[in-house]
Amino acid sequence: MNLTEVQNVLNAMLSAKPKDGQKRNIVFWYDDDGEFKERIAEIELKSAKLLAINNNSFYIKYLIEVEEPETNFLVYSPCPKPQPRDNFLIDILKYSKEFSADSTTVIMRDLKIDPSLRTVIKKYAVFFGNKDRYKKFSSYGLTKYNEQIIDTAVLSALLKLPAPDLEGVFKTVLADGLLADGKLITDISKFGDMDAVWRLAGDIYGYPLKDKDLKLLAISMCLKHMSVTFTGSIPDNLKKFVGETPANAAFLLIENFKNIPSYTELAESIAEDIKLPSLIKETDTECFIETDTFPLFDREIIRRVLENLTHKAGEFDKYIKQIKERRKSHFYKNYENEYSALYYAAKLLSLERYFGKEIKGGNAIDLYERYKKEYYLFDAYYRKFILHYDRIQNNDDFIPLFLLIENTYINFFLSELSVKWEAATTELRSQWVLSTEISQQNFCKRVVSSYLQRGDKLFVIISDGLRYEVAHELCDQLNTEHKGVVSLDTMFGVIPSYTVLGMAALLPGEDISISDTGEILVDGMQTKSTENRAEILKSKYPKSVCMTFDEIKTMSKEMLRTLTVGQDLVYVYHNNIDGRGDNSSTEKQVFEAVEQSISELTWLVRKLKNDGNATNILVTADHGFIYRRTALNENDKTPKELIPHLIAKKRFILTADKKEIDGTSRYSMSYLMKDSALDAVIPKGTNCYKVSGTGNNYVHGGASLQEVVIPVVKFKNDRSGSDKLKVKKVSVSLTSLTRKITSMITYLEFFQNEVVEDKWIPVHLKAYFADEEGNRISNENIIIADSRSKEFADRTFKEKFTLKSGKYDKTKPYYLVLADEEEKIDSNVQKIKFNIDLLFNNDLGL
Repeated sequence: MNLTEVQNVLNAMLSAKPKDGQKRNIVFWYDDDGEFKERIAEIELKSAKLLAINNNSFYIKYLIEVEEPETNFLVYSPCPKPQPRDNFLIDILKYSKEFSADSTTVIMRDLKIDPSLRTVIKKYAVFFGNKDRYKKFSSYGLTKYNEQIIDTAVLSALLKLPAPDLEGVFKTVLADGLLADGKLITDISKFGDMDAVWRLAGDIYGYPLKDKDLKLLAISMCLKHMSVTFTGSIPDNLKKFVGETPANAAFLLIENFKNIPSYTELAESIAEDIKLPSLIKETDTECFIETDTFPLFDREIIRRVLENLTHKAGEFDKYIKQIKERRKSHFYKNYENEYSALYYAAKLLSLERYFGKEIKGGNAIDLYERYKKEYYLFDAYYRKFILHYDRIQNNDDFIPLFLLIENTYINFFLSELSVKWEAATTELRSQWVLSTEISQQNFCKRVVSSYLQRGDKLFVIISDGLRYEVAHELCDQLNTEHKGVVSLDTMFGVIPSYTVLGMAALLPGEDISISDTGEILVDGMQTKSTENRAEILKSKYPKSVCMTFDEIKTMSKEMLRTLTVGQDLVYVYHNNIDGRGDNSSTEKQVFEAVEQSISELTWLVRKLKNDGNATNILVTADHGFIYRRTALNENDKTPKELIPHLIAKKRFILTADKKEIDGTSRYSMSYLMKDSALDAVIPKGTNCYKVSGTGNNYVHGGASLQEVVIPVVKFKNDRSGSDKLKVKKVSVSLTSLTRKITSMITYLEFFQNEVVEDKWIPVHLKAYFADEEGNRISNENIIIADSRSKEFADRTFKEKFTLKSGKYDKTKPYYLVLADEEEKIDSNVQKIKFNIDLLFNNDLGL
């Protein structure tokens, strides 16, 4: 400080309003190095007298206290302040102010830091000597200081953190320690104090080693985190990293550090350093089912479940439970496809065991109903397994499981079901009709007309290749996204189950026929194009219109309203599943097409409902399909005999020739085409004809249940103000009776009140503790409430909460927060009041 600055500060201090009970201001100035000794007389004091200490302490004391008890004084000494026992003026000093022109004192005065912390500020002289660093520190607006708070603030400023954040300091330090240059660590060493880092590591996070090594610190923090949930045995050589102090602070540090991308690299490196694979080799999976410190735990669980499923160990419910438990783990998303493939493999193998490795026979109606009720699940689980198997980046390890699932699905389910269905439909070969089902060719007469006769406007979406099990998933999706009633009915599909005939069957008309060139006609009109179908539709229903999904995608609300207003019937054609499946170059993508189609159809229903003002919407299909990943061997295919035929495809031949072909079944087409001499000759089971140039995985055209159980999804929009049909997330309640926490680690129980079904959909909750200001004071748990079970035990959750180290006031309220993970606003946040009364309460000053 220059003389003018010193003068201004002194005059301000001396002219300030005296403290309560005092009539004047006295300021002591100990100029340690006598820097202003020669110029002290130049200072112009406006309202005080100058007294210089020079072996005259008795005189100064007498003057201040006796002769001039109401005068302001500046008491100056060109020497350091003496120790209290050697200071004759100590009693006056105690009720006076102190001034110093050195940088440390100036900083402390500016920041209102108590003089007792002078040594702490002095060690950071280099830090405060930089204008930008000083500005960053002061921007934190601290009002309370101790050594730890100052250390934390300095480190935070050096690391450019937005606020003093001890946890943020250590996350950054550990992350920077991975880098070759370690620039931030260098900055701390140059401008801060690395000793402070190590002191805080020991005091706050329980770092138990004397070694000042960042890699060892990272190992210690990770092992402490692991020790909280790992119930196996930790080797003696690693116990030193865990130490004897509680691990809750380290646990929370790593919990939040995991959200930083660099953590994965660090965790992989540490797992290798501590030889984690050998550590858990003989450890039971249940000992680390809740542990997610290292990605290796996920890989090991996946490896074990994969191995057990491949060897059909049989504990399918156990594996399914383990996979569900891992959904809450940090690295689950990294291995979501692996877990999902295992999940659906376990579901399929469990289903096989449930049926005793036998598909029951019976008549056609019984088998058809059993397929609708439960057998369709084989198709659904197989589809989901293949979908996620394909998405695994390197799925070589899954090949044995793939072969098992493929064998089970093809040689048990498809083979067994097709044999039983083949036998059950012998009586239907002359008349392809099921007495309990609406035939697909009667769709307009029996289904569409029922709406129109009531005066209801109807939208019909026809999705090419939408098989029954996919429609089941579509129903679930519609139920969870739309207010309204969703139901799933079926029709008995036409055979051969191919696109042109299935599309024709869904049109109004009295007569379906086939021309000499193989074209399907309805009342003599062609049916192949959307324009052809629109013409047929208008001939029966003048107030009707046809369009495609691709056209609607680009339509504005006004355009869609203009095209549909005044119409009684709107047909919309969608083609994604069959479009990709019926192409040899893309047929292996058909299950991805299914996923996309479910999303597209859900979007389309919303579009028609909102922009098209639709109330009644049907979603149906022309046919289903069979898909198997391994193609039929050429030797296993049915030879296509050289007989006269009108149409020949992979799954059927239309012919009037009555010559029998081995390995086929013959169905009369007279059920559909009056007086027709044609027969549909279909390979038995799921077999195909030898046809060159076409795909072999995705097929349709036959008479299998997968091909002819035609879904009819019925959606009725609810425009009322009632909440009865509103989509709602299940609610979760805290069932633990206590509302007081007495330990740094506590367990709480929760209950999912409603079963996931119909309009009740799952909820993912973030559960954590916070103080009155909303600051988090614990780890965060994810509660996945998605149980469909009626059993109370299956809808109960037990979660572990670890409090941050700190001082908790037992008289203040704290809150358990339950927040919907998917909600961006706080409208659905539930807060439950708690008291925290810890037996050992440590004040860390933060």
